[in-house]
Formats: sequence, structure tokens, C-alpha cells
Amino acid sequence: MSLDAEAGRRYASRAVELGPTDADDLARLAYLRGRYAEADGDDESAELYLREAVEMDSLDPVYAEHLVGLLARLGRVAEARAISDEARTVVFKSDRLDKQRAQLGLD
Repeated sequence: MSLDAEAGRRYASRAVELGPTDADDLARLAYLRGRYAEADGDDESAELYLREAVEMDSLDPVYAEHLVGLLARLGRVAEARAISDEARTVVFKSDRLDKQRAQLGLD
């Protein structure tokens, strides 16, 4: 774990303690916590946080993209495809999601 990652974790934890109420901020924090958990090899927590981010802000394709990638990496391709399909109906057009679907063979 790099020093920057550790500092990021501390800042994210402190932000949660301060109790943000804005939905966008809460979604970003959930996303960051998910990414840190994934980097630490804690796939279970990563999935929970990334799902939380997607649920709070379904219009941001980056959150869905990382959840889809995690699920695919874990061999849960049907779930990854379902999340990607749902994101595409909400976001309408996302080159990032389309590229990821092609790379993961989800089409």
C-alpha cells in the first residue's frame, strides 16, 4: 500500500465521520472506499461499497464500470452483464461501458 493510498483512506474515513449529506458526495465516498477495499484485496467490502455508489448515483458510469469489472474478475459474469445492461439503460450512452463490455465479452 502506498503512502498516498493510506492518506486517501484516512481522508475518506474522516469525511464519513463528518457526515456528508449530499448524495453525490456520499456516492463518491462509497466509490472511493470500494476502490480502496479492492486494492487491499477485500473483494467483499469492495463489492458492497461499489454497489452502494451505483445505487446512490446510477448516472455516473464510472461507478458501474468498476463494479462490473470487479464482478467479472470474480467470475460472476452474469451479474456483471446485468449491472452493465442496467447502467446502459440509465446512462444511455457511455463509450467507457461499451468498451468494457467488448473487452469482457459481455455482448
